[in-house]
Amino acid sequence: MPVLSTLGSVSRRGWVGIGLVGFVLFSDLIWSRTERWLSARRARRHTEATVAEVFFANERSNRPDDAGVSMDRFTSEHVQRIVDYLDRARVAVYLGMYIVTVDKIGDALIRANARGVRVRVIGCSSMAYSSGSQMNKMAEEDIPIRFNDSSSAYLMHHKFCLIDTDWLCAGCYHAERVRRLGFCCDGSGPANGGSALPVGHAMVNGGGGGGLVANSGGGKAVVPCDLADRSGCARCRKVLREEKERVLVGEGGGGRDPLPAGGIIITGSTNWTMQALSGNWDNMIVTSRQEVVAPFQAEFQRLWACFAWSPPMFERGGGRAAAGR
Repeated sequence: MPVLSTLGSVSRRGWVGIGLVGFVLFSDLIWSRTERWLSARRARRHTEATVAEVFFANERSNRPDDAGVSMDRFTSEHVQRIVDYLDRARVAVYLGMYIVTVDKIGDALIRANARGVRVRVIGCSSMAYSSGSQMNKMAEEDIPIRFNDSSSAYLMHHKFCLIDTDWLCAGCYHAERVRRLGFCCDGSGPANGGSALPVGHAMVNGGGGGGLVANSGGGKAVVPCDLADRSGCARCRKVLREEKERVLVGEGGGGRDPLPAGGIIITGSTNWTMQALSGNWDNMIVTSRQEVVAPFQAEFQRLWACFAWSPPMFERGGGRAAAGR
């Protein structure tokens, strides 16, 4: 009864005020939710977009109208382009690079690792201790790094970086190798002079080794892909793909520009050094096209397993950073 009498005592003007306040609060709620939905939709469009860019390291350094412009400007332009892509990483960065000496790039990889992005690096043992190498700095921050065997006559001469791509499960790795080569195992086996990973060597998230050939030492048994492993990956399992997209988009769009859901690759002739990014006649290609990305995914995983043989080049404490994880 007191409540009814209180309500009855509210004037018409009071009711209008209450109605306006309610309308404002309701409108604010609707707009907030709409804004989050639009932001997520915009971000999702980015995850479905196709990236395809080509850059030439010294393209702008000899234009007639660039007289008097310092080389630092041209160098920083390409360095910043790489750093911007690394700073957009949310899931993973897999780098296979002959030599990395640019401080800003090393710092960007360390930042990615610090924010929970899985960072794995493959380098060339011949360049590990070169002047300005970023490898030791990254190892100090517990970024796992693997190298080819230092006694090998061959170089790990790759120059590519996968960003926000998937780590292929045993089945998808096997399928990609078969699609490209017609077979999966990288060697013909011990009968023909090949050496392979020892039985039980794990290559893919606890799965099989895929018959991968190591470059030195070890056992002789060829290990087939563990196709009975059904753990899957974002490439073959819808639930994992949707989970990855949520990570890329983030709550309310994440406030950042997400990369396409399948990730991207940066590759070309360019080492990540100041000379290569300024003066050399070098190139970089950035693309999200899966027919280009997928072979590099499989190649990185093949090398990651093969170079597990090699002793760590850098050690911190027990050497866990360099030994890999």
